[in-house]
Formats: sequence, structure tokens, C-alpha cells
Amino acid sequence: MSTFGSWRNALINFTGVMGLGVMSVALMLAVRPPVFEPFMGGLDKMYRLHKWLGISGLVFVILHWLLKQVPGWLETLKIQPQGKPIDLVDATASPYKLAIDKLRLLAREAGVTLHGMVEANDGRLTAQRLCELVPDWRSADIWFCGPTGFGHALRVDMVAPGCASNTFHAELFDMR
Repeated sequence: MSTFGSWRNALINFTGVMGLGVMSVALMLAVRPPVFEPFMGGLDKMYRLHKWLGISGLVFVILHWLLKQVPGWLETLKIQPQGKPIDLVDATASPYKLAIDKLRLLAREAGVTLHGMVEANDGRLTAQRLCELVPDWRSADIWFCGPTGFGHALRVDMVAPGCASNTFHAELFDMR
């Protein structure tokens, strides 16, 4: 299965070669060699072909340039939503080292502050603990994913001391 990176590299090569090739043919026609006139139906049709080859070459060159530049631009646009910092609290009862290491790497790449909690060491996640971990919790949007009962209890405990209820978002599920 091909990745986007390999397709991107192939497209960069293709658009570069096509742009160079089409512009080279357009340049040859710009000289208006009399040898080509009979094959193309006269000077006016040769000029029209020259014009469209020039436009096509420009399109290929712009596509080539965009394919090279846009991924770098997207990398520099790691903008935090509404200028707010992002804190991720990962609370688990049974840590899986490989998953936690991967989560740390992804959080670092995305500019997210990761707070890892292991129940045996740090205790259970509570609203009080969440307020300690995230100093700006009153102005933060809180996104919760977890068991239904825990989510409802956390919402009640966060709204009571001053968290706006419309900033607490939850994806709830029941364990079977």
C-alpha cells in the first residue's frame, strides 16, 4: 500500500519533468521555425499551440512548487485553537508502556502538555486533581472521554466550583 509521501514524491518528479518538457517545446515554437509550419497548419495554429503549451507549463511548474512547499507550511501552522494551551490528562489503571511512549511523542509533536496519571501511583482522577493539573481550568474547554458514570460525576464536580457547563464536552461509553 502506498503512502502519501511516496505519491507526493512521484507527483513532484512528474510535475517537474512535465513543466520542463512543455516549456522546452513552447520555447522551440517561440522561435517560429518554418519546418514545423506545414505539420501544424500554419503560423497562427503554431502560435496558438505555443500559447497553450506556455500556460500548461506554468500550471505544471506551480503544481511542482506547491507540492514541494505546502507540507512545510502546514508543519509550521501548528496553531493552538483560539490561542489556548492544550493539556491532555491520560488517567489509567494499568499503564501500557509502548502506548504511553507513543502518546508522549504525539503530544510533544502537537505542542500538547501531557499529564500522565497511573492510578496506583497518583490516585484516581478527580475534579480537584484536574484543577491542580490545569491551572487555567476555569477558562478552558474540557473534553472528557470515558465511562458514563465517571463523566457525569466529573461534570458535576467541575461545574460546581466555576467551570461553565457549556465548556465541558464528553464522549461517554458504558463498560460491558
